[in-house]
Amino acid sequence: METRQAAHPAPRTLAAFALNRLPAEARERLQAHLRSCASCSDFLARTPQHELPARRNAEARERHHVTVQYFGNHRHRMDYPRYIAAGWQIGSGPVEAACRTVVTERLKCSG
Repeated sequence: METRQAAHPAPRTLAAFALNRLPAEARERLQAHLRSCASCSDFLARTPQHELPARRNAEARERHHVTVQYFGNHRHRMDYPRYIAAGWQIGSGPVEAACRTVVTERLKCSG
Protein backbone atom coordinates (compact mmCIF):
# COMPACT_ATOMS: atom_id res chain seq x y z
CA MET A 1 0.00 0.00 0.00
CA GLU A 2 1.40 3.41 -0.97
CA THR A 3 1.70 5.97 1.79
CA ARG A 4 1.96 9.69 1.53
CA GLN A 5 2.58 10.01 5.26
CA ALA A 6 3.24 7.21 7.71
CA ALA A 7 -0.38 7.16 8.87
CA HIS A 8 -2.38 7.86 5.70
CA PRO A 9 -2.65 5.96 2.42
CA ALA A 10 -1.96 7.80 -0.82
CA PRO A 11 -4.94 9.26 -2.74
CA ARG A 12 -4.33 6.67 -5.48
CA THR A 13 -4.71 3.87 -2.92
CA LEU A 14 -7.94 5.41 -1.60
CA ALA A 15 -9.18 5.67 -5.17
CA ALA A 16 -8.35 2.02 -5.85
CA PHE A 17 -10.24 1.09 -2.68
CA ALA A 18 -13.28 3.15 -3.71
CA LEU A 19 -13.25 1.61 -7.19
CA ASN A 20 -12.89 -1.90 -5.70
CA ARG A 21 -9.47 -2.45 -7.31
CA LEU A 22 -7.39 -3.37 -4.27
CA PRO A 23 -6.28 -6.93 -3.52
CA ALA A 24 -8.14 -8.50 -0.59
CA GLU A 25 -5.25 -8.14 1.90
CA ALA A 26 -4.66 -4.48 1.10
CA ARG A 27 -8.41 -3.85 1.20
CA GLU A 28 -8.64 -5.32 4.70
CA ARG A 29 -5.72 -3.17 5.92
CA LEU A 30 -7.32 -0.07 4.45
CA GLN A 31 -10.71 -0.88 5.99
CA ALA A 32 -9.02 -1.12 9.39
CA HIS A 33 -7.35 2.24 8.77
CA LEU A 34 -10.66 3.85 7.72
CA ARG A 35 -12.35 2.71 10.93
CA SER A 36 -9.81 4.74 12.92
CA CYS A 37 -9.11 7.68 10.56
CA ALA A 38 -11.87 10.26 10.17
CA SER A 39 -9.98 12.35 7.59
CA CYS A 40 -9.54 9.45 5.14
CA SER A 41 -13.15 8.33 5.69
CA ASP A 42 -14.35 11.89 5.05
CA PHE A 43 -12.23 12.11 1.89
CA LEU A 44 -13.88 8.99 0.48
CA ALA A 45 -17.35 10.10 1.56
CA ARG A 46 -17.18 13.57 0.00
CA THR A 47 -15.24 12.81 -3.20
CA PRO A 48 -17.33 11.66 -6.21
CA GLN A 49 -15.89 8.58 -7.90
CA HIS A 50 -15.27 10.40 -11.17
CA GLU A 51 -12.90 12.79 -9.33
CA LEU A 52 -10.79 10.05 -7.74
CA PRO A 53 -7.29 9.70 -9.19
CA ALA A 54 -7.74 6.33 -10.89
CA ARG A 55 -5.22 4.92 -13.36
CA ARG A 56 -6.21 5.24 -16.97
CA ASN A 57 -5.56 2.54 -19.48
CA ALA A 58 -3.29 3.25 -22.45
CA GLU A 59 -6.19 3.89 -24.84
CA ALA A 60 -7.78 6.45 -22.51
CA ARG A 61 -4.41 8.19 -22.00
CA GLU A 62 -3.92 8.39 -25.77
CA ARG A 63 -7.45 9.78 -26.35
CA HIS A 64 -6.85 12.36 -23.60
CA HIS A 65 -3.49 13.35 -25.13
CA VAL A 66 -4.98 13.71 -28.64
CA THR A 67 -7.90 15.78 -27.32
CA VAL A 68 -5.69 18.14 -25.30
CA GLN A 69 -3.34 18.50 -28.27
CA TYR A 70 -6.26 19.29 -30.61
CA PHE A 71 -7.61 22.05 -28.37
CA GLY A 72 -4.10 23.43 -27.89
CA ASN A 73 -3.50 23.52 -31.65
CA HIS A 74 -6.85 25.21 -32.36
CA ARG A 75 -7.00 27.64 -29.43
CA HIS A 76 -6.67 30.58 -31.84
CA ARG A 77 -9.97 29.52 -33.46
CA MET A 78 -11.85 29.52 -30.15
CA ASP A 79 -11.69 33.20 -29.23
CA TYR A 80 -15.46 33.44 -28.80
CA PRO A 81 -15.55 36.72 -26.82
CA ARG A 82 -13.71 38.45 -29.69
CA TYR A 83 -16.07 36.90 -32.26
CA ILE A 84 -19.14 38.04 -30.34
CA ALA A 85 -17.68 41.56 -29.94
CA ALA A 86 -17.17 41.66 -33.71
CA GLY A 87 -20.84 40.76 -34.19
CA TRP A 88 -20.19 37.28 -35.57
CA GLN A 89 -22.73 34.53 -35.03
CA ILE A 90 -20.96 31.69 -33.23
CA GLY A 91 -23.86 29.32 -32.67
CA SER A 92 -25.34 26.90 -35.17
CA GLY A 93 -28.82 28.45 -35.00
CA PRO A 94 -28.39 31.05 -37.78
CA VAL A 95 -26.82 28.48 -40.13
CA GLU A 96 -29.56 25.94 -39.45
CA ALA A 97 -32.22 28.62 -40.00
CA ALA A 98 -30.63 29.64 -43.31
CA CYS A 99 -30.48 26.02 -44.50
CA ARG A 100 -34.10 25.47 -43.51
CA THR A 101 -35.13 28.62 -45.41
CA VAL A 102 -33.25 27.64 -48.57
CA VAL A 103 -34.58 24.06 -48.53
CA THR A 104 -38.14 25.25 -47.87
CA GLU A 105 -37.98 27.80 -50.70
CA ARG A 106 -36.66 25.23 -53.16
CA LEU A 107 -39.25 22.62 -52.23
CA LYS A 108 -42.15 25.07 -52.44
CA CYS A 109 -41.29 26.70 -55.73
CA SER A 110 -43.27 25.70 -58.77
CA GLY A 111 -42.04 23.86 -61.77
